Amino acid sequence: MAKHPFGEFINRQEHQQRAADQAAVAFEERKVTFLVKSLKLDVAKVCRQLRQIEEAISGNPNITFRAFGEAYPAFPLLLSASNLDGVAWHLNAKAMLPSLLKSFNQAPFIPAFEKFLEANPRSASWKLRALVFPRKGIRDGLIIHEADSLDTIPVKDDTAAIFFRNPKSQYRLWVVRLFADALAAIYDNGKGWTPDDS
Repeated sequence: MAKHPFGEFINRQEHQQRAADQAAVAFEERKVTFLVKSLKLDVAKVCRQLRQIEEAISGNPNITFRAFGEAYPAFPLLLSASNLDGVAWHLNAKAMLPSLLKSFNQAPFIPAFEKFLEANPRSASWKLRALVFPRKGIRDGLIIHEADSLDTIPVKDDTAAIFFRNPKSQYRLWVVRLFADALAAIYDNGKGWTPDDS
């Protein structure tokens, strides 16, 4: 039987798609595990619980932010993750200064955040929606999230953030900051949100 002339090309594409999907799953699992550690929870126990929840929802025993939200419904953020399809946005001129400050809505992570916002309408949850994404040189990644106003954003000392007023969003303020700083501010050394709140 003769080989299809595009067979090797199609197989290579399928392999690349599987690798991209696996990289996205692995990225989210690392970020959820970091979240669990940051909240001083028993990592092995919680991750086992999250795998069971996600398997019941989707059939895949992955550690996901969706499962975390199910396990801890009082956590103040509706989280998701995107590895931005592996795009090295630290090399993208639109994501560097001064372009990032001049035209924030052109940054390469904005389409992923807007897609997440569309898939998760604000009316479906009281939580502020947030997307975790990678950035070379920042170990635990960055987070972009909504905010009502600057007064409602928990911050810790020595925090840097970028604020963007989006006239199209119900929550007109979007905040980009270190994921680790956002979690530290929410947890606040056990004085902020705790698992007992769920």
